[in-house]
Amino acid sequence: MAKYFIIAFILLTSLFLCAVDVPVSAETSAISDSLLQSIVARVREEFGVTETSTLEQTAKLLEVDLRTLKRQLGLDVRNSKLDTMRLRQLGVSTYQILLAQQTIEYGFNDVSTLAFISAKFNVPIKKLKFLLGLDPNDPTLNNRSIQSIDIPLGQVRDAINKFDETLYNTGANIILVGMLVVFSSLFVTSIIIMQLRHLNFATQDKTAPPKIKLSGDGKLLSAHPNVSHNEIVAVITAMHIHRIQLLERRRLNLTFQRDKANYWRAAGIITMPNRNFKK
Repeated sequence: MAKYFIIAFILLTSLFLCAVDVPVSAETSAISDSLLQSIVARVREEFGVTETSTLEQTAKLLEVDLRTLKRQLGLDVRNSKLDTMRLRQLGVSTYQILLAQQTIEYGFNDVSTLAFISAKFNVPIKKLKFLLGLDPNDPTLNNRSIQSIDIPLGQVRDAINKFDETLYNTGANIILVGMLVVFSSLFVTSIIIMQLRHLNFATQDKTAPPKIKLSGDGKLLSAHPNVSHNEIVAVITAMHIHRIQLLERRRLNLTFQRDKANYWRAAGIITMPNRNFKK
């Protein structure tokens, strides 16, 4: 008995859940149908395109190139048989036609996100949101479509053109600010380096070194009391060696710089003696 009661309870619960889901699904379907109908009516009013229009007629009504329209719809561009086929036969909805037309005209469509537009047109995402009047610091807007934000496509295109027009001035300002920062930092660094010498508080020994006075011939005249005899002998020896080196250098200069001697002319022999044997 308890077993049948449990089975009956499960069946009643399932029926109740199904009864609750029916209105929700019907409401969702009604919303989707109403949105689709509004899009169909919009395309029909603006361009005159319906599901019974051929692909060639659709391209003429949209005033776009047929090959470009095929490429946007993902169709074979080289297949000419598709030109005379109706959109319903091709499985193309009017909403896809609308998105294709927007993509051809603007480069994006209603379902394009701000992040996609920013990457395609090389516009910083925060700058794009600022030009559109949105919060630049709100990251939740990056992956939202233009349609969900309720921004016209023309406004987005104007924002992109405005950024392109001010891009040169923005780059020049960035370069100018960067140069000013670099040169200012170099100037401050040079001043700090120049002032570092005043921070050296090490005491310097200002006492004069001990002196030794020698005469011209190398004799000791006077010496400091703290100088030992070995130091005096070393100084005299160094002076003597230096004097000998100077003399050697002078002799070498005199040897290389003296005039060349002509021994024939010095002996009074001007003519060569071998000439007498050649006559």
